[in-house]
Amino acid sequence: MKTQSLPLGVDIGTARLRVAHAVRQRNGRCLRAVATRDVPAGAISAGGVSDVEYVAALLEDAVAELNTAERRCIAAIGMPAASLRTLALPQMTAIERSRTARFEAARHVDYPISEAVVCLRPVDGQGRLWALGIARASAVQSKMSLLRRAGLRPLSLDDEGCAMRRAFPTFDGILDIGHHRSTLYVKGSLDAFQTQHGGAAITAGIQNDLRLDEPTAEKRKRILGTAGAGERARQALVGHLAALIHSAKHASPVRRIAVVGNGARLPHIIRDVEQAGGVHCALAVSHVFNGEPYAEDVVASSAADWTLAATLASGATDDV
Repeated sequence: MKTQSLPLGVDIGTARLRVAHAVRQRNGRCLRAVATRDVPAGAISAGGVSDVEYVAALLEDAVAELNTAERRCIAAIGMPAASLRTLALPQMTAIERSRTARFEAARHVDYPISEAVVCLRPVDGQGRLWALGIARASAVQSKMSLLRRAGLRPLSLDDEGCAMRRAFPTFDGILDIGHHRSTLYVKGSLDAFQTQHGGAAITAGIQNDLRLDEPTAEKRKRILGTAGAGERARQALVGHLAALIHSAKHASPVRRIAVVGNGARLPHIIRDVEQAGGVHCALAVSHVFNGEPYAEDVVASSAADWTLAATLASGATDDV
């Protein structure tokens, strides 16, 4: 059987771009290569891309590094630009469901419903339980425009939470410690919990304690962690993450959490969140990395950053 190229997985973060390429072989899917690029502060936000031309050039350069002719891609969108929730509906026509979906969506957004993209998909086989997806149209358009400007052919926008749940099917929750925000996705449901705190708060703490500029403080954090500076910000972040876990426990049993995101690399952050949250936390490596060509130590150190892109590229369809 010939090797078949799969669509690229593109993770558009506020601080970094990740692009992954996977192929289908006789023995299954294999992650072939991953490329990353740092993004200047403010170029990408949850609401969209402010500097499309520059970010598109970065993305195009990352794709070129993969050395593949593949240009089809799958990206993702998540909170706060988009949300996913379950909706129980009685028997009704497609037109009635569409109207009901928009009515329900209007209750969960703080902007006009005319500015939202609303999708409804069945969850069970009886047509009673539905997944209601809500996304800000401008955020969707901004991501799609970026992908096309970079010479890619976007096939779809996946939900970040669904992708993360597919990546770690044996965990009760997945905690993504990002740059500007952190999100906890709960297994077995569409529930997600988010705080507007992430690694950037620790960078700001280091800036304040040592009177450094932001790029220098960020570089120091990546190399040394807090190391005596930014400790108060670090403790505050642990408190916010523990609060997410406690909130999630009210919605679903949460005992084992996979921790991803660049913030997961901070020394002892997982241990501290585990103690504060009262759950078992692990810097887990997803099954989507099985059979890939990278050395084990490279995967172990990079999986937290690559997971979403690798999952999107893998084309996994496991049930949430």
